[in-house]
Amino acid sequence: VVILLVKLPIFPEEHVLGVASRPWTFVALQMSVAVLLYLSSVMGARGSSRLPVSLSTTAHVAARMLTGYLADVLLFGSPIGLLDFLGACCMIGSSAAIASMPTQQAPQPPQQVIKEV
Repeated sequence: VVILLVKLPIFPEEHVLGVASRPWTFVALQMSVAVLLYLSSVMGARGSSRLPVSLSTTAHVAARMLTGYLADVLLFGSPIGLLDFLGACCMIGSSAAIASMPTQQAPQPPQQVIKEV
């Protein structure tokens, strides 16, 4: 699929030639991305299965927001504004509020007493 995508006119020729001149670097980067995606999926599923739903959701939301903002700053050079920061605080705060709610126990069915005659 990647080989077909680079033939599209949206990719500049120098980028395609740069990848073609170092194929093993490209393969190594693709493999590292695949390994990281696999590990993040497996570890996310493992963590979610061992934690309560509300806690794992809070941790997942916080991690996605943090990595999203870091990607904005590092990859795109866009600074985090005050409104972005306040929105992030509201989302994490609401997730934390949901996680801190007391859990309710499921009602137990009434036990029947059997009398012997």
